[in-house]
Amino acid sequence: MSLELYSDGDSYIYKPSEVEGFLLLNYNKLQRHVYYKFFNDKLSDNLKKIDDPQFPVTLYNLFNKYLTEDGNIEVVCLSEFDDDVDSIDEDSDTLEIEEFFGFEYNEDTDVLLVKDISNFKIVD
Repeated sequence: MSLELYSDGDSYIYKPSEVEGFLLLNYNKLQRHVYYKFFNDKLSDNLKKIDDPQFPVTLYNLFNKYLTEDGNIEVVCLSEFDDDVDSIDEDSDTLEIEEFFGFEYNEDTDVLLVKDISNFKIVD
C-alpha cells in the first residue's frame, strides 16, 4: 500500500497508488484543528509533489491520534461544512478510499479509526 504526497501550500494530499481518490488534511495552528476530507476526484494541476515527507507524516499522525483521543487538537471533517444536498451522494462515492485508509467507526468505543501511517509506503 503506497502513498504519493502532494501539497498546494496549505493542505496536504495523500494519494494512494492502488485506488482512485485521496485524503486531504489541513492543520490550522491558531485554532489547533486538523481538517480532513476524503475525495473521489482527480488531483488538480496546482499541486506540487512533496519532496520531504516529514511534516505530512507528522500531520497524518496527528490526524490518526486525535481522531480517536480527546486532546488539545480537534479533528474536524470538512464534509460537515457542505451545504450542498448533492454532497450526501458524493460522500458515498468515497467508500473505497475510506476503506483504503481503514477509516471506520467503532461502535464499542464510540470513536473513528484510521490505519497508522506505518502501514503505507511513501513514494518519492
